[in-house]
Amino acid sequence: MTDEEMLMCEQAAANAQAEAAYAELLARGEDTDEAVIDLMEAFTLPTRAEGFVIDGDGQANWALKIIARAEANKRRRSATIQRESMRWEEWQQKGNAADDATIERMTGLLRPYWDQLRAEGAIPKGRKSYQLPNGRLATRTREVKYLRNEAAVIVWAEPLGLIEIEKRLKWAELKRRLQPERNETGAGVIDITTGEYVAGLMVDQPSAEVFEAKADLA
Repeated sequence: MTDEEMLMCEQAAANAQAEAAYAELLARGEDTDEAVIDLMEAFTLPTRAEGFVIDGDGQANWALKIIARAEANKRRRSATIQRESMRWEEWQQKGNAADDATIERMTGLLRPYWDQLRAEGAIPKGRKSYQLPNGRLATRTREVKYLRNEAAVIVWAEPLGLIEIEKRLKWAELKRRLQPERNETGAGVIDITTGEYVAGLMVDQPSAEVFEAKADLA
């Protein structure tokens, strides 16, 4: 068996085992965080390709097939994370709702006691807090909250100079006028329209040919 065939067999075996294990988890309702994380590790494909050289269309097509499988695994992991995140967010929301109700109920019970302490003079005039071993009771002045029709208020406020204008670059338009002085990191940038150096700009990542292998995803 060639290295190529051996690697393909290992890939297929790893995928089959992980998919079967995941199906069992779902069937038993045991898709916990720990189990899913373990399964993600099982989905990780072996990468024993050192010394292997692609020198023909058949081998190149095989490599693209492996890439497609890896991309499929990434999508599967993302779907799993999304599903688990939604489940945990739902759990958090339910728990928070119950605790918020408890906090609101206890706060409602404490307010009459605060009024009683004030009436009895236990809280001096002008004082806004009362200390207890497990915390404190307190009052604060709530600010006015306004309901705004933004467009209408802007029309009214503009003549008074109460409008804030944010300055932003027209980057898409500006970029068409730019040319690096040299195609290397740190090089200055020239405005090709005026021939001037552009202040505040330098090359961060030079232009380069980037190779990609795009697999046809199922």
